[in-house]
Amino acid sequence: MSSHKSTPQKAKPGATHSSPHYSVCKKSLKELRESTAESHTVHNLVDCARITECARPAKHTTDVAAQKLSTNICNTLEDLLYSDDSGVEDVGGSHSAWSKLSLKEKEAVQGCRSWLLGKLERESKPEFAISKAYSALVRFIAYRVETATKRRDGQSAIPKRIILPCNRDLKPSDSDEDIRIDTIFVSRTDTSEAEALERVEYRDAFALTEIKASSQMLNGAYKQLLRYTRQIYATQHNRRFAWGFVLCGTIAKVVLFTHDLAIASASMDLVELDGRRSFIKLLVNFSYCEEEKLGYDPTVTWDAQLNCWVIECPRLDDTTSKSKSPMIYYARDPEIPADRLFGRHTRGFLASLDHKKIDTPDTFIKDAWPHSSRDANHDPRDDIAMAKEIGDTFDQQDSDGLMYVNVSHGGIVQCRRKETLGNDDTKSILEDIVDAVATRVRNSNLGTLLEESDEEEAAEKGTYDLVFFRTHKRIATVAVGQPLTTLTSPYELMIVLADVMQAHANILESCKILHRDLSTNNILCVRGDNSKPVRGLLIDFDCAIRIGEERVRRPERTGTPPFMSISNLTKSNIERSELDDWESAIYIVCWLGVHGRDKTQLSRFLDMAPGRSTGKRKTTVAGLAEGARINTSKAKTGSYQTTKGNKAAKHDDSDIEMALPSSDEEDSSDANEIEAIVSDKEMDGAGDEPKLSGENANSSAGTQSHDRQGPTNAEVMALNEASMLYKTNLFKLQIDELLNETVVTGDTMATGELDDVLKRVRDELISMEDTDEMSVEKAVNHVRKLGKTAMGTAMDIPFPDPAPAVGLAIKLAAAAPSVVNVIGSYPLGMAVRTQSGFDVDVMVQMPSYLFQERDHLNFRYFYKRAFYMAMVRIQLHRSTLNEEFDIAFDLLRNDTRLPIVVMRPKSGTKRLEKLECTIRILPSIAKETFSLQRLAPGRNNVRLGYILGDRAASGDGDNKDEVQPATPQYNSAILSDVLSLTHMKYLFETREQCPEFGRAAALLRLWLAQRTTIRQKMGMQQLMSSNRINGFILSMVLAWLVRSAQAQRGTGVKLSGSMGAHQLFKGAIEFLAAQDFEDSAIQFGDDADIDVFDDNFGAVFVDPTASMNLLSGVQAWELVELRLTARQTALDLSRNTDDRFDRVFLSTALGNITTKYDHIFRMEIDLSKFLSPRHGNGLRVTQRLTDIEAGHPVAAVQSRIAAFLETALERQAPLMAVRPCAIGFGQRTTMARKHIFFIGVVAEVSEARRLVDLGPNPEAQPQEATEFRMLWGERAELRRFRDGSIRLATVWGANGMPFEARALILPRMLAFLLRRHFAVVARPEILLPEDLLVVDKARPNGALSFGTADDPLAGQIFCISGRINDFVSTRDLSESDADQITFEAAITGFDQLQREIKGLEDQLPLRVLALHPVAPGLRYASLAPPKPLAAHQDDAFIEPLHVMIEFSGSSKWPNDITALHKVKAAFLQRLGECYTTSYPRAHVDVGNRFYGYGSADGLLTGGSSLTLGGQADDFDYEHDSFVDIRHADNGYCFRIGILCDPEGELLETKVREMRMAGLVPQAEALGISHRRWLRTTHWRPKHHRQILDLCQRHHPAASLTIRLLKRWLSRHMLLGQAVAVPEEVAELLAAHVFSDPAGGLSAPASGYSGFVRCLQLLANWRWEEDLCMVDFSAISNNTDDEDIHSKSPVGTMAHNGIWSSKGMSPDAYAPLQSAFEEAKKQKHMKGSLRIVTEDNPNALWWGTLSPVLTRRLRALAVASLQQIVECLATGSDVDLPVVFTTPLSDYDFVIKLDSDAICRKYEQPPSTAFHASGGDMDHIPDIGSEIFKNLLPTMQAQKARNVPKAKHHANPFNQRGVVGFDPIQLFIRDLTNVYRDAMLLFNDVYGGQYIAGLWNPDIVQQPAPFVASLRGNIKPLVGEKIGSRPASTYNTKAVVEEIIRLGEGLIDDFAFQK
Repeated sequence: MSSHKSTPQKAKPGATHSSPHYSVCKKSLKELRESTAESHTVHNLVDCARITECARPAKHTTDVAAQKLSTNICNTLEDLLYSDDSGVEDVGGSHSAWSKLSLKEKEAVQGCRSWLLGKLERESKPEFAISKAYSALVRFIAYRVETATKRRDGQSAIPKRIILPCNRDLKPSDSDEDIRIDTIFVSRTDTSEAEALERVEYRDAFALTEIKASSQMLNGAYKQLLRYTRQIYATQHNRRFAWGFVLCGTIAKVVLFTHDLAIASASMDLVELDGRRSFIKLLVNFSYCEEEKLGYDPTVTWDAQLNCWVIECPRLDDTTSKSKSPMIYYARDPEIPADRLFGRHTRGFLASLDHKKIDTPDTFIKDAWPHSSRDANHDPRDDIAMAKEIGDTFDQQDSDGLMYVNVSHGGIVQCRRKETLGNDDTKSILEDIVDAVATRVRNSNLGTLLEESDEEEAAEKGTYDLVFFRTHKRIATVAVGQPLTTLTSPYELMIVLADVMQAHANILESCKILHRDLSTNNILCVRGDNSKPVRGLLIDFDCAIRIGEERVRRPERTGTPPFMSISNLTKSNIERSELDDWESAIYIVCWLGVHGRDKTQLSRFLDMAPGRSTGKRKTTVAGLAEGARINTSKAKTGSYQTTKGNKAAKHDDSDIEMALPSSDEEDSSDANEIEAIVSDKEMDGAGDEPKLSGENANSSAGTQSHDRQGPTNAEVMALNEASMLYKTNLFKLQIDELLNETVVTGDTMATGELDDVLKRVRDELISMEDTDEMSVEKAVNHVRKLGKTAMGTAMDIPFPDPAPAVGLAIKLAAAAPSVVNVIGSYPLGMAVRTQSGFDVDVMVQMPSYLFQERDHLNFRYFYKRAFYMAMVRIQLHRSTLNEEFDIAFDLLRNDTRLPIVVMRPKSGTKRLEKLECTIRILPSIAKETFSLQRLAPGRNNVRLGYILGDRAASGDGDNKDEVQPATPQYNSAILSDVLSLTHMKYLFETREQCPEFGRAAALLRLWLAQRTTIRQKMGMQQLMSSNRINGFILSMVLAWLVRSAQAQRGTGVKLSGSMGAHQLFKGAIEFLAAQDFEDSAIQFGDDADIDVFDDNFGAVFVDPTASMNLLSGVQAWELVELRLTARQTALDLSRNTDDRFDRVFLSTALGNITTKYDHIFRMEIDLSKFLSPRHGNGLRVTQRLTDIEAGHPVAAVQSRIAAFLETALERQAPLMAVRPCAIGFGQRTTMARKHIFFIGVVAEVSEARRLVDLGPNPEAQPQEATEFRMLWGERAELRRFRDGSIRLATVWGANGMPFEARALILPRMLAFLLRRHFAVVARPEILLPEDLLVVDKARPNGALSFGTADDPLAGQIFCISGRINDFVSTRDLSESDADQITFEAAITGFDQLQREIKGLEDQLPLRVLALHPVAPGLRYASLAPPKPLAAHQDDAFIEPLHVMIEFSGSSKWPNDITALHKVKAAFLQRLGECYTTSYPRAHVDVGNRFYGYGSADGLLTGGSSLTLGGQADDFDYEHDSFVDIRHADNGYCFRIGILCDPEGELLETKVREMRMAGLVPQAEALGISHRRWLRTTHWRPKHHRQILDLCQRHHPAASLTIRLLKRWLSRHMLLGQAVAVPEEVAELLAAHVFSDPAGGLSAPASGYSGFVRCLQLLANWRWEEDLCMVDFSAISNNTDDEDIHSKSPVGTMAHNGIWSSKGMSPDAYAPLQSAFEEAKKQKHMKGSLRIVTEDNPNALWWGTLSPVLTRRLRALAVASLQQIVECLATGSDVDLPVVFTTPLSDYDFVIKLDSDAICRKYEQPPSTAFHASGGDMDHIPDIGSEIFKNLLPTMQAQKARNVPKAKHHANPFNQRGVVGFDPIQLFIRDLTNVYRDAMLLFNDVYGGQYIAGLWNPDIVQQPAPFVASLRGNIKPLVGEKIGSRPASTYNTKAVVEEIIRLGEGLIDDFAFQK
């Protein structure tokens, strides 16, 4: 049990201060204590003779037993007291009474007999003698009680405990006060434990006794008893109230301490029989009564085994706290003990529901006794009810991101009241004597304790209610907040106060609750949420009231005095309002402005306030707010805070508060507490500030003064920057919090262990022993031997490629480094912690004497460097570091020339494991070791003769490089070692000149890590990140922007050293978005020969020494990708929405290769050709040198493929990312033979879908023409074009080519090039026969083959983009040529129909305004293009194309619904007649249909609870009229309905009238009809126009995405049914990925990319937390200035150099967010999929999906994504069909349909889609060659002339010409109508062969009482009843038989699964 030291406070000044005057009283400490104690004694103590009744046992039988035992003890004692003296002197005498006593009983009686008989001798210390006799008496009673406990007669109750006294004059061991207690009573079960009571603690005490010599000293006895009893509450954390005794001479009194009063009993004179009888009876009652009667709380118990408190907390949802079992929490000792005698006795526990997590608690429990009404259910001051109401009204956060309090559990604590459970309150303590106590209060000078408003009523009733009637309440909340003292700037204070006052206003407006106690302690700042690093939270509604409810007659004074309003302080009669709280907010700002954040200033001020009671003052532990609903992922040590800590001077009855005159309504008892009686030692320590959470409790804050300070320059700059630059303050706070959480700075407490390890590493390195010079062969053997000794296995030297030849004349040696420094981002304060941790670079400078002047030639330097690193690694392995770290080789920038040693903490070791830090040992050399001129980019330092093995040709002469190719990357590799320390110093200087440079560089590193780190694993392998563009390069770019004169002159971005981190970061991003390093080189100064750099490098960025290109080794595609992502980030930074921070810094989309690129190719390549030996001709050796320049075979392949594809497909694909799989840790210096590469393609839509790729003119550009022919081979054709030009070109299809095939033109081109130039074969094959015909002909000389003869997998390429498109095809399209079945043809047919109908205007009653198409087939969104049919043809299923016709307005429409429908039917009849007259070959039918277009139309027809949140508002099967027109020319069937606005107005009017008439059911039915009408006539046409615009602007990617998503949903039986996703919602999901791509990505340019992103959306979107919307304005705006099919990859800056983001304006976005927040507040979300648009902010058009369906979609999407990744990882499409195959095992039953009865089975995917492809295509005969092939009939043209019509199928039911007839869906509809309560049915609407079903367990599994109104087929349960009725259950067997009978001819089989 922890010890709580009492911290004294200033005492209350004397009564002469009639007005508030904050000064220190001049009285002496002694006078102050005595006067205060006297006043307390008068004001808080009353006498009530019946108080002893509170100790009587509640059970009658127990009470009888206690009375009997007390009478027996009293009689026995009387016999002993008045027996013969000889009996007393001779204890062993024969007196009958004495003879029955035990020895210890005799000794006890002997000890008290003289005193009880009034014969006690006078002593110098009479209190000592009285105490001894008093203890003897109590022991005698205890011994007699113990005898009763051993009774086993079973006839009466036995005592539960024994009350024992301890020796007098004890100092409790858990008290620091210099006081001694006269007698302490303890509760035990055995008197033998009395010997162990020599040392007691307050926590053991049941009651204390203060003893005085005479009755004249009674007042002093009271004083001391009150003072000591306070410690019982402080140490006994389960104490509700306390008992105490005073003994003056022989007069004893018992005192009951309630929360407001000390109630003393009548005097018990122990020398008198009645007095002794009363005293004995009281002690016996204490032994028999329940724990509650003793003052203990049975709901808080100590578990000795778990060593913790077990706390029961009422459930919040239980209004009575009786009907449900409480929640059980586990806690250590409270952080806030109840260390006061009077008041609320607030205790604060840090607790957990799991006892195993007790040391990491996540919950704060506040246990208190606040004021309340006698009627707990109608308590206007119920803070729990108020908090619950606020939490229910404002669920977590509102639209402004505000926070509100709420409780997770809580309520009134229950205790035993007599023999039943009831509320624990003042009544439960005082029970029947409460009125007697009130009467005593009324008659005493404590009359102010009564409510003045009730005084007259109380007088009439004769009873009085205590004003401070209290109820025991317990609340469990969540830990989130921190006090205002943790604020870091005035700016944060303003944010917190703004949040709090806005929340205050919202609470007042919505809940009618006025807080009335704004102070620095009731406002918390909440940190830790990335969306807003600091927020304000208003807590503690103890003083709150409800506006509008009945008030007391006179306004009460409430609050904390320093912050009270003037009206409140002066006790004005003006009613308190919100203006008083606003005034308090102003005083809070003033207070903090004067006193700052120093807590001691506030505490001292409050201590000096009038009436301030003294006692222990605790610090404000303000972070466990009352249930503020926000999740915090971390609870840092020492940061646990609570809402109820130092309430400062709160004018309520809180445990730590200021007392004011007792005339106020609130608790005035604090002003009268006896705790003011403190010792000199305590008073001297009044300024001490106790500590919590590990702080030293004995440390003192002293008397520091806090001078007022103005804002610093940094604060002023920060405020200006926030207002001008960030657009929202939230974004700045998010950035600041991000940097605080991620930036790692050395020499801090968090990195102390890391710094220690670095010192150990340094010590080990400088102690490295010298190694003598030796040859290469000896060095290899030496290292292997040492490695085996140190590591257990031989170690190879990590020589680069080519390895040193045998007999090479070079000597290798090693020695201790001359310099060891920590370099890089860590010492600069720019290191950031990412998901992969962070690196710390240790530079070891190799001694210069190890090298010779010419060692820079022919890899000599790198050979010596490799040997040196091997010795470094061996040295580390020998040390103790080897036990804590995994030590291995790695490659710097993936360059085999630059091996390094890395150290990673071993798993399971404590040191550094949490930091996730990697220590890298980087070698370097002194700057003067080599001449920098010889390392210039134009110099050759690797002789060709060395590569050929010709020693004579590999000489070291200076003239050798003049005739040999330069080796710029080789030279740069050496320079990187030479200049590492120089670059470090330059960055350090920049940081000194620009204070915010380090933070800005850290932001750039975080931004880069999100975009270049591929966190996705492909199978068992991780993709390699782009490690050549790293944080160092971006830091140097930022330094160049800040310091370079060239940057100030030549860029649109101008940065300076005085800018803030955000400005620097934004400027650097804008520069990177516009800078092309290949076209425009940059350098720090003007000293570099920039032409030399341009000649030898592609991209150039010259370092400050003008010697090195910092972009050496960086490939062109990496810079393009950097530029693209920077451009998107620049646009994101200019967004007006609140998700800017998430998109810039938290987006994970760029770390996922499956969604990052439009097309992905997987290649497995044999690297052996890039490790060829030293031989060959000059051409090959030059290429070999080029490969060596790359630094690694993987990089060589990567560079060769990327450079080739970038040149060949520059227009079609601006980005060709070639990403190899990463090499495992410790294996990167080992050369593997094979390696896997992934090619990611970002397509340029307008170019990628072109059928003709133009080349050069052979006459004007002969060299380019030769290269073009070499590139494409016979694919290159000479063509004449309409403008007369003659050019080479490649043709990839005819004009009638379906756009599904056009979407694969770019993959075909890439596969063609890779096969022609690298012998890479596609599996499955995506090349067409005409491609295969020419691809292998006349391959270029020197073409490299990536494959091998012995490995069939090597040299193959797998493209998933083309393979996945197979699933949008149908069997119809696969069985016929699809060139004529296109969406364009259907849209053209509709245009033709529109012109024809408008031509009939003269024959129709009204003019035709427009025809509005609503069919998916007319907006590129149906699964397959509509199929045309001639008038005489038929098909298995004829899909009508739905159109709404709109006529001009008229006032003659009927006002009756039925009549209006008849008029509409007549209109359509007339339309059909007129059309037939004008076009007699057309086929016209007039009929009725449902609203919508069948069960597959996207409407949720079944009304299931899984759709629309349970709103079954779509179908009541009311018929409407239509006309079907089968066009004679184009063959399409159009179904036309009428859009009649008067119908909608009529429905709306009828609904309103019926509601006014009280006909609610009829009004609801008509309301459903009105909504259905809106959906059919208005919503669908509007949606159609939006999706059509999307598909046209992003053609064909958007259409393919929608179709793939619909195919995926339908194959999983989740599209367009009663329990499924509406088609419109599926289209909106696809539109979302185009309108609002994930952070850092552009809109998809392929169907594959769009489909995978849709799956990502379904798998990862937080539907409850984030608004999902489709911004159609962004889709249109992004292409307004461009070709509608163009997607520009690199944008340009706006006119003023500022990036602008087009899309929805803030004014348009606000209603969407507001509607979303309102839905959350109304709890309409609950995990439901909800997607909105600007026109549909409430998601009313298509509804929301249920949480169950949303979770099903998420699970399927996650599994599908995993399967796609697996296909990419293995390079096989064998398992790809699994993505489009639903698991039937999840359903309860499955109905197999007869395939012959399925009309739409031909819409299923073709069989080829479900089989892996492979093998070569059949040989295609050569068709010859032509001079101008487009002038002669080509193969495509020949085929086009002979294209047959689309294949048709007979209707299986011989129902010719029936449009839209799908018997399967009609069958499912009927089953749904009949069994909708019992089952849910699922089916693939596109001809699926199975119907899957789920039983409703509530209907099927649960028996129900039999009633006649039961729906469904039921059967009785024989012999069972429910209540008085027979039990019945659902007859599933009979239902199945019914289904089979109904489905006769349709059903083939029925299978039960569950």
